[in-house]
Amino acid sequence: MTTTYYADADGDGYGDAASTTQACSAPVGYVSDNTDCDDTDANVNPGEVEILDNGKDDDCNLATLDSSADIDDDGDGFTENEGDCNDTDPDINPNAIEICDGKDNDCNGQTDEGVTTTYYADADGDGYGDPASTTQSCSVPVGYVSDNTDCDDSYDTVYPNAPELCDGKDNDCDGQTDEGVTTTYYADADGDGYGDAASTTQACSAPVGYVSDNTDCDDTDANVNPGEVEILDNGKDDDCNLATLDSSADIDDDGDGFTENEGDCNDTDPDINPNAIEICDGKDNDCDGQTDEGVTNTYYADADGDGYGDAASTIQSCSAPIGYVSDNTDCDDSDDTVYPNAPELCDAKDNDCNGQTDEGFIDTDSDGVPDCIDNCPTVSNTDQADADTDGIGDACEGLDNAEFTFKEVSIIPNPFNAVINIQLPVQLSNETFRITLYDITGKMIRHEEKEAIQGRITMERLEGIEQGLYLLRISYKDTRSGFKRLVKL
Repeated sequence: MTTTYYADADGDGYGDAASTTQACSAPVGYVSDNTDCDDTDANVNPGEVEILDNGKDDDCNLATLDSSADIDDDGDGFTENEGDCNDTDPDINPNAIEICDGKDNDCNGQTDEGVTTTYYADADGDGYGDPASTTQSCSVPVGYVSDNTDCDDSYDTVYPNAPELCDGKDNDCDGQTDEGVTTTYYADADGDGYGDAASTTQACSAPVGYVSDNTDCDDTDANVNPGEVEILDNGKDDDCNLATLDSSADIDDDGDGFTENEGDCNDTDPDINPNAIEICDGKDNDCDGQTDEGVTNTYYADADGDGYGDAASTIQSCSAPIGYVSDNTDCDDSDDTVYPNAPELCDAKDNDCNGQTDEGFIDTDSDGVPDCIDNCPTVSNTDQADADTDGIGDACEGLDNAEFTFKEVSIIPNPFNAVINIQLPVQLSNETFRITLYDITGKMIRHEEKEAIQGRITMERLEGIEQGLYLLRISYKDTRSGFKRLVKL
């Protein structure tokens, strides 16, 4: 059976409980004791006597005092190691109450916290302090006061409720400067000794360029002021007196009771004055700045010259100006074929302004688009879709059978003059087709039945028909037909 032995590195006969070995007898450097608290120092073990303040637990006994800081020198119940920050003063310890005495009574690292008073600098010695300059203290320091209402601590004439002086300062701290103690002075820009009532300043004494007088009526002219003599027709009120005649414009030249200065806008015509009645004559009879107001007629622009005007484009005049009419019923003033009761044409326009387009024209397929402008007159196609933009609606070009579609058909030439060549797929050679030519109104011009020779059918002797737009209908096997739009030169 083995025994536990403990390392005795410092050879003091006391072992380290944290360093062990098992053996039948104590190996060299090991002992059976395990009470050494520092196995690196032979002077530290349970057999030593404690030496105070050497920084060691000499006797390995925590109950033995190791330091003088463990002694309560001032008898206040706390040692230095227990938080007493001044063990020579019984009024200073962690349980003490903080008082305003310049000491850290409660040992929290702060001095007089929560028990000082805020005082304010009184630099000008007027008894009122500066709120921006403070100190914390147990009593009022020299140069400080408990008041914080001084608005300028650099002048002892400035403090709340101080007498307001005319000195450019807010003496009484009410946010105003020299209120009630200044004098109004008036700008004298022209230096004639008379001031401009509209340009003032408040001051304790007259600033340079200002006077106490305010009777100048033109402060840009030194020759205009109440002390001058009036000179007629020089464009100035020399003496600043409206009762003095300044101009010949104060004379009623046409004898209608009004002078120019009294509002007569034409003092050579007695029919023109502020009391005259406005008539339609191109003049401002009543001198109100307007001409013919309330007496003109409304005329409407007739841009297309069809005699009918545009209600949205008007002018006021005594008589109809060129390009204007008294009528306002034209529903499209950019087209002279469109006006009320005009003959309805097949042109996709509401010619007669009745709210309908192309009424009265044949609509074979009842799709709301008359044959004369329908890109596929025999098949309803309200949307007039024409994907390849060849003038023939998709509804007609898309009719097909097992052999071909009408999109494979081409017309050469187009525009044409005397001959039309219809090019078909070559596999339709020797097939018979019905070929019908219509004008734009839907009237049949020519009808032929022809056999395709090497995929081509020719329609001849067309030079006699009129120029214009035509529709060519190509029918195949009585079940399919398509249209192509042509132009005759």
